[in-house]
Amino acid sequence: MRADELNEGETVATLNGTSYVESIKSREEQHTVYNIEVQVDHVYHVGSGGVLVHNACGERLLTKHFRYAEDVGMGNVRKLSDGRIRYYGRTKPANTPGRIAGTRKVNEINPKNNQSRTWMESVDHQGRVRVIRPETGGAKVHYMFDELGEYIGTY
Repeated sequence: MRADELNEGETVATLNGTSYVESIKSREEQHTVYNIEVQVDHVYHVGSGGVLVHNACGERLLTKHFRYAEDVGMGNVRKLSDGRIRYYGRTKPANTPGRIAGTRKVNEINPKNNQSRTWMESVDHQGRVRVIRPETGGAKVHYMFDELGEYIGTY
């Protein structure tokens, strides 16, 4: 959403969660503003409140970013060194005791190519990923990994 489309009472994402737009004031005076373009990064936290802002990558992807960030909370959003952004859902405990502690949903956005993907992952009691099941809309394939992170097969 563009800043000039915000309304009072709407929420904006910040470093600490969510804040509300308290008021909107239109100003007639002129101000010097700067438009910067950064090759890799498109999402930033700005100002003393750490408001999440975005610079270019398409409305569809931006909408996903805000939805994912709101769903998981900013504390569960990780930016990878190659620019991809991952959103880690809450880990739900396993139904039965064993080596798997629980499962969580992970969404990922790649601002470089405007693509996104989603998968479920199962983690052990040390937090290591042991099973990944991509959400492809087709057959459910589970990719298994050992305690060292080495791929061991599918089921």
